[in-house]
Amino acid sequence: MKPLGRIWAIALNTFREAIRQKTLYVVAAFAAGVKLLAVALGEMSLHEEVRVVKDISLGALSIFGVAVAAFVGGALLYKEIDKKTIFTVLSKPVHRHEFLLGKYVGLGLTLTTLFVALVGLLAIALSLRGVSLDATLMKQVALSYSEVLVVAAIATFFSSFASPFAAGLFTVALFVVGRLVPDIVQVSKKVDNPLTHAALRVVARVAPNLHLYAVSGGQADGKEVSIHATFVSWSYVAQAAAYGLLWSAAALLIGIVIFRRRDFV
Repeated sequence: MKPLGRIWAIALNTFREAIRQKTLYVVAAFAAGVKLLAVALGEMSLHEEVRVVKDISLGALSIFGVAVAAFVGGALLYKEIDKKTIFTVLSKPVHRHEFLLGKYVGLGLTLTTLFVALVGLLAIALSLRGVSLDATLMKQVALSYSEVLVVAAIATFFSSFASPFAAGLFTVALFVVGRLVPDIVQVSKKVDNPLTHAALRVVARVAPNLHLYAVSGGQADGKEVSIHATFVSWSYVAQAAAYGLLWSAAALLIGIVIFRRRDFV
C-alpha cells in the first residue's frame, strides 16, 4: 500500500472511532439545542429574528467545532498508546508520520461531518424565517471551518506528547490567545517595561492569528465588516485559509518530529 493509502486507511479508522464517541454526540446535541434556542430567541426579538439566528448559530458553529477539535483531537494518540494498539499498527509498514497525519485527516473528516450537519440546521432555521444561506454566511462558514482545522492541527500537535486533558487544555488556551492576537499587539505598544513588551510581541508572533477568522463586527483590510452588512471578499477568505494551511502544516511537522522521538515503553 502506498503512503497516501496508508494515511487514508488510518484516517477512515479514526473517523469511525470518533463518530462512536459519546462526547461527539453530546456536543452535536448541545449545538443543535443552541440553534433551537436561537430560533426561539429570534421569535422573541422585535424585527431582529434573522439577525439573532445568524449570530447565535454562527457562534455555536465556531465554539462547538473548536471544542470537538480540541478535546477529541487531544485524545487522538492517547488511546492508541494506552491500549497498546499503536505497537500493532507500527509493527506493520506504517511510519510514525503517516500514523499522525492519518489521525489528523480522520479528525478533519469528523469535523467536516459535524460542520455539514450544523450548517444544515442553520439552513433549516433560516428557512423558517424565509431566508436562505447567502454568500456572506458561506464566507463566515468557510472562515470558521478553516479556523477549526487549525485548532485540530494544534490539538494533534499537543497530543503527540501530552495527556488528553493537558492537550485539550493547551489547545483551548492557545485558541484564546490566538483570538486575542490583535489586542496583545495593542497592549504591547502601551507597555513601558522592555521585557514585558518583548514577551507580548513574541506571544503575538508565535501564536496563530485566529482573529482572522472572527472579523464580523470588527475591521478587515482597513474597513468595517459584518455578516449583516458589508463582509469580507472571497479573496480574504482564501488568504485566511492559506494562512491556516501553512500554520497547520507547521504544527503537524513539529508534532511529527516529537512523535518520531517519543518512547512508548
